[in-house]
Amino acid sequence: MRSLELIGDPAEGEHLRGKFKGWTTDAIFLPNVHKMVVTTLGRELRFFDISTRNYTEEFHLFGLSNAVTSMCYWYDTKSPTDRSVLMWGDEKGFVHLLWFLKPLKGLFEIPFSNQKGPNRLYLPDLCPNSPLVTYQQLSRVHQEPINRIKYESQGELIMTSSESATSSVVIMDLNLRRKSYIWKINKGVTSFDFCPALSLLVTCGLDPAVRLWNRYVMSRPVATLHGHNTTVLDVAIHQRLNHIFSYSRDAVLKIWDIPSQRCVRTLQLRFPCVKPGLSPEYGHFPFLLHHTTQASPSMLLVTCKDYLACLHLQGKSTDETRASFTCAIYNSHLGQVVTACADSSLAVWDVGTGCKTLEVRHAHGEEEITCVALHHTHRHLLTGASNGTIKMWDLLNGHNLHKMEAVSDTEVTGIICFPGNRLLAVGWSQQIVQYTITDPNDVYVRADMSWKSGHQHRDDVLAVAHCPARRLLATGSFDGEVIIWTLDTERPLARLHSDQ
Repeated sequence: MRSLELIGDPAEGEHLRGKFKGWTTDAIFLPNVHKMVVTTLGRELRFFDISTRNYTEEFHLFGLSNAVTSMCYWYDTKSPTDRSVLMWGDEKGFVHLLWFLKPLKGLFEIPFSNQKGPNRLYLPDLCPNSPLVTYQQLSRVHQEPINRIKYESQGELIMTSSESATSSVVIMDLNLRRKSYIWKINKGVTSFDFCPALSLLVTCGLDPAVRLWNRYVMSRPVATLHGHNTTVLDVAIHQRLNHIFSYSRDAVLKIWDIPSQRCVRTLQLRFPCVKPGLSPEYGHFPFLLHHTTQASPSMLLVTCKDYLACLHLQGKSTDETRASFTCAIYNSHLGQVVTACADSSLAVWDVGTGCKTLEVRHAHGEEEITCVALHHTHRHLLTGASNGTIKMWDLLNGHNLHKMEAVSDTEVTGIICFPGNRLLAVGWSQQIVQYTITDPNDVYVRADMSWKSGHQHRDDVLAVAHCPARRLLATGSFDGEVIIWTLDTERPLARLHSDQ
């Protein structure tokens, strides 16, 4: 929509003013006053008014003791007229606080000047008795540059992190009345996130592990999540979804479930700048998790070099249903895993990358998928549902090729595929049903109830297994009985009872 270019120091000559001699290190939005703050290596803060279409630089605060490396802004959302605070950590490990006492009336007192452009303010000259702003510098917190700073208003806590092994994460009281909590993590921390409701701290560092910590326990992590292959650059907690997002240098995004501490999704983000064998360039802040209302999905922004990826996060209610896996099968021919869910959806996953390559929703309407089986060609999939329906799917495009006639409205628990497009199905109907696909163009396939031994099980059949070498079939029922059949005669060869 708009590009903002920082100009040089207005006090310099015209021939030097246009050449800005510093990199931007961070930028932050001040929602209650509609302003944006940009920091640079020139040890300065630049305040832009973005309340109108004409984004203008309003204040230029210079004379900072060190270059700013990370910023944080807080204001009371329930009372936006009350005081707010802009915090920043610098390259020497110090924490600074700039309190705006009456933010809606103005951030700074505007000095009288005939000079055009932004109002230049020298930080050491900020009046300590100013009715609008006060400045405070805390004692040195880290020995390394601060790479992340956060503020928790409920406990008035300042949280900072660095790549120092002696002070990787520090949680300190704003008023310095309570003892600080200091985490000492080997090789330090590249990023962290904190959830006060869960009392959960999540950190990542140069190693490929994501660590979960209790708010009050610094000696050892609650859990260590393994799965990344390279350095983890950033982490974020989504409390409403009960998920943790982590992103590594090889452009892999992982989504972790907090209660089970398992990875529920892996995404390989295909940025155009990512080349095989080469490590892409990243800034200090790859993540931006934007929380929205319950009605609309949240967004996760991921940056890589000069590209931006926007991921829309679905609500918890839909995710929870789709995550209720009922069965899965491995296709060695195509290198895929097929999973089925209780909401009647199918997903095909690539084993090499962990990415989802195909998804079929409402495969059996709203009925739960209860069993899956591979066709002997390994290119088709058969699914059975709780309402007795059986379908065949093309694994390459997700098309429904055939629908088998249901012999009852009860659950299908097992399907066996034979060469020559012959199928056999068992379930709560207590019978063995056969299907033969004579014409590949026939969508509807009738059931064949000609199994010679007829109805042998006295209870629901829950499992079936096939031994091709000896042409044997075994079925097991709910009452504990296992019947072994010969496929040539379709008659029982042996019966095994639970009491035996």
